[in-house]
Amino acid sequence: TSKVFYSNPLLKQETLHHFRQTAVQSLLENLWRQAAPLFKLSQLINSHIPKTILPACSDSSFLLFIFIYSFPFQGAAVMLENMPFAVRLTFSSALAFFHQNAFMNRTVNEILWGYNEPFTQFLHRLGVTMGPSVEKFGIFADLNNSHSGLFTVFTGMDDISKTHMVDSWNGLKEIPYWHSEECNMINGTAGELWPPFMTPSSPLELYSPDACRSLKLNYNQSGNFKGIPVYRYTAPKTLFANGTVYPPNEGFCPCRESGIQNISTCKLNAPIFISQPHFLNADPALLDMVDGLHPNEKDHDLFVDIHPLTGIPMNCSVQIQLNLFIKHVSGIWQTGQVKPMVLPMLWFSEVSVGLSVCLHIQTHTHTHIQREREKQREKTPEKDIYSLH
Repeated sequence: TSKVFYSNPLLKQETLHHFRQTAVQSLLENLWRQAAPLFKLSQLINSHIPKTILPACSDSSFLLFIFIYSFPFQGAAVMLENMPFAVRLTFSSALAFFHQNAFMNRTVNEILWGYNEPFTQFLHRLGVTMGPSVEKFGIFADLNNSHSGLFTVFTGMDDISKTHMVDSWNGLKEIPYWHSEECNMINGTAGELWPPFMTPSSPLELYSPDACRSLKLNYNQSGNFKGIPVYRYTAPKTLFANGTVYPPNEGFCPCRESGIQNISTCKLNAPIFISQPHFLNADPALLDMVDGLHPNEKDHDLFVDIHPLTGIPMNCSVQIQLNLFIKHVSGIWQTGQVKPMVLPMLWFSEVSVGLSVCLHIQTHTHTHIQREREKQREKTPEKDIYSLH
């Protein structure tokens, strides 16, 4: 489940303003023992991970109008920067025809879930897509009840330490977005479950389709969550560092300031950057461009609390901020004289709290596995892969 925190920026001196944004251990052990025999049918399984997004605001907040930069216009302008001057001039004329300018006054509901916009359809005909929908613009348009792709994961039948580890995503053993073999690796799990019998030295990695990369978290400390022992893993400060600060991240470049990552190569070339909320652990220069940001680890850090015996996450908060790169583009007069800057759009938090959530996931999965196992025995006993949807 995701929570969304939106921003209501006001411009001042060409910079952004006011970014506002008990269960017992034996039960878990028994659950794992009961599940293990169900995996003996195959070494790999396929599954889709659904997306559900819940805004962290009241119903009335959906109706609030906010006056902000026009994300589709600003993004499209940067995408056309290297096109012939005539194309940029034509685009500028189209902006005037569709009554588009650098700002828009829209409700929170429209910005998140989409609004019909002839200009968006025009952009699509030019081959410029600024979101998941071609009929309307919305940051999360058409994403609810979708999924993150097809994960093929190990069951642990041959090696229990590989349980839930990703073998491929959408049939790919590695992704094609980045400039080094290490950065293109698909490592870890899909982020819902991890192998059992973990130790503090066990790595915690996951592949995130939304971030278009694998993420590695560091062991931080041991603790308890509602009486259950857990290991807390947190994001390293170099998670989104640029290649100058952290050379292994050079493959994610071209880079700008440290602490943000350009993901345009996997987002239809839209000038989108990701970071931790409020530019946590980022170059202070990014904060100098905006007012109202107050990064702190308590509110904005990424963490996962894992029950080490089972690999089940007991509590987690995976928080990511979306940012748009904007600048003046010659030939498109509506861009004005704005200086190049990375503009925060919103940040969202993938959250899961409590044992009941994890047990529900496990119970549903095991029941589904058993049903699929019976079907496979009736039809194709020799088959070594089956699907979960």
